[in-house]
Amino acid sequence: MSYFHGLELAMNAGVDLSIGDFVFEFDNAVADFDTDEIMNIYKRAMQGYDIVAAVPDTKEKFFSGLFYRVFEKYSGAEYKMHTESFRILSRRVINRIVSMNKTVLYRKAIYATQGLKIAQVIYRVKEGGAGSVLYDKQVREYRRRLAMDSLILFTEVGYRFSANMTIFMMVMSVFMASYTLAVYVKLQPVAGWTTTILFLSVAFFCLFAILTVIIKYLQIIVNLVFRKKHYNFESIEKMTESSNFGKV
Repeated sequence: MSYFHGLELAMNAGVDLSIGDFVFEFDNAVADFDTDEIMNIYKRAMQGYDIVAAVPDTKEKFFSGLFYRVFEKYSGAEYKMHTESFRILSRRVINRIVSMNKTVLYRKAIYATQGLKIAQVIYRVKEGGAGSVLYDKQVREYRRRLAMDSLILFTEVGYRFSANMTIFMMVMSVFMASYTLAVYVKLQPVAGWTTTILFLSVAFFCLFAILTVIIKYLQIIVNLVFRKKHYNFESIEKMTESSNFGKV
C-alpha cells in the first residue's frame, strides 16, 4: 500500500486481486501457529464450510472480549466472535459480500451476518508465539476507531443509548416539574425560578426525544445504504420430480 490504510482496506486489496476458489486472510505477518494449521483449516472448509477461522487457545484480551460481547448482543448475530489469526473464505463468500456492499468496514461483522456456514478451529499457540504481535500507536488508534465505527454501523448501541437517556430524562423532567410545583406552592421561591426550571425540564426532555428520532432516521438510512441486502440464505434446495416432495 502507498501509505497506511489499515487492516481492512489492505484485506480488500488482497481479495480484489485473488483469483482462486478459496482465499486465506492472515490478520498479521507474525505467525504464532504451526504451518500445518493452514492445511487443517483448508480440510475443515472441505467439509462444507464457507468460512473457517483459526482461533488461538490463549486467553482473550479484556477489551477485545468486551467488544465482541457488546457487538453480539446489539447486532443480533448468532455467530460467536473471537480473536482470530487467520481464516479461509470460499469464492461464494466473496461474491456474496460484494453483492451485499462494496465497502467492508469490518470483516468479522460482515462475515457474521452473511448467512453461509462458518466454523472455528482452535489451535495451540506454538512456544514463544503468544504476545509476539505488538501494535504501534497508529495501529492501536486505528483499531479503536474501527471498533467505535463498527458498533455504530452494525449494532443498535447508539439508538439504545439515546432511547434509554430519553426515558431517564423524561423521568427526571417529571420529577423536577413536580418538585418545582411543590416548592412554588409551599416555599414561595424567587420570581421566575419556577418558570425557568419548568422550561428547562421540558426543553431537555424534548431535546433528547428529538435526538432519538434523528438517530432512528440515521439508523434507517444506514440500513438502506450500507446494508443493502436485507436477507441471506445458507443454501438452496431445488425440488424436482425425483424428490419425495415431487412424488406426493
